[in-house]
Amino acid sequence: MEPLEPASRAASIRKECEDSLRRLQADVIDLYQIHWPEPDNDLEEGWTELARLKQEGKVRHIGVSNFDVPQMKRAQGIAPITSLQPPIHFFPTHFLNS
Repeated sequence: MEPLEPASRAASIRKECEDSLRRLQADVIDLYQIHWPEPDNDLEEGWTELARLKQEGKVRHIGVSNFDVPQMKRAQGIAPITSLQPPIHFFPTHFLNS
C-alpha cells in the first residue's frame, strides 16, 4: 500500500479528481472543494491545482471547507472561491451552557 499524499498537495488533488470522474463516469464535476487545508503550507499548491482543474474543464466550481479567514484570503489571491462550507458540529452543545 502506498503512503497517502497530503490532501492539499497538487498530485493528490488531481488524482482524486480524476478518480472521481472515472468512478462517476462523468466529464465534469459541478463542485470540487478542499475540505481541510492540511498541511497549511500546501494551501497555495492545492488551490492552484483546483484552479487548473477548473480551467481544464474538469470541474465547474471550486470551493473550500473548514478554512479560516486568513486561509481564504490566501486562496482568493490565486482564484475566486465559489463556495464556503463552514464546520458543522453534530454534537448538541446547548446543554453545556446550563
